[in-house]
Amino acid sequence: MAKKVKEKIETKIAQESITPSAETSELKEEPLKEEISPLDGIPYDEIEINPGETLIQRNRELTIIPIGKPKGQTWFTIHKNRVYTVYLLRRDNKDEFFLVTKGMVPECGRQVHQYDLYLGMNYSGNTLFFYPINRPDDDKRKPTPSYISSLEVVARARDGWIRAEWDKTTNAWVIIPPEEPIPLPEWPELSKDKIFALAFKGAVINNRDHPILKDLRGKQLL
Repeated sequence: MAKKVKEKIETKIAQESITPSAETSELKEEPLKEEISPLDGIPYDEIEINPGETLIQRNRELTIIPIGKPKGQTWFTIHKNRVYTVYLLRRDNKDEFFLVTKGMVPECGRQVHQYDLYLGMNYSGNTLFFYPINRPDDDKRKPTPSYISSLEVVARARDGWIRAEWDKTTNAWVIIPPEEPIPLPEWPELSKDKIFALAFKGAVINNRDHPILKDLRGKQLL
């Protein structure tokens, strides 16, 4: 009896190993899908570039030339020839300068001063700016350390790229040259009129009705 039962079990197992189950028989082998390249047939040599290679042409047009001394982490250089002496009025506690015409200098009182404006360029973006130096009001007065230090900064920056950090203890600039030479930039060809138009757009005091003069007279406070 036991022998017959054993034979039946072995026969059943053999049949199951040969005949696929219903679940297995329902599985159908799907054909392999052809992988589609996202480049759609474009060769890689039209895509991949070498480090440092650039084909980008950037046509930039200046819209403003700011006035002020660069921050301590900014590399900059100064044009060898472009310097202009003008009258400027600087707003208290603001990096905001107004160009004053000669006829309006008496109207500004002691708020107006002579400045030397040196055309400079920042290394980041090669953006132009004016480096302002406040000239001593009295030629007989001994120049301040900050004035002498600013002249030294300009002299060094005319020869190449530098950084300048302000030292409060000495009241002077500390000049940091680069460890390796940095190529000098190509300066854009701009006329004096264009430079001043970009630097003092909407910031020229040329009549007594200017809001700044009205504010100084107490007629219309800003």
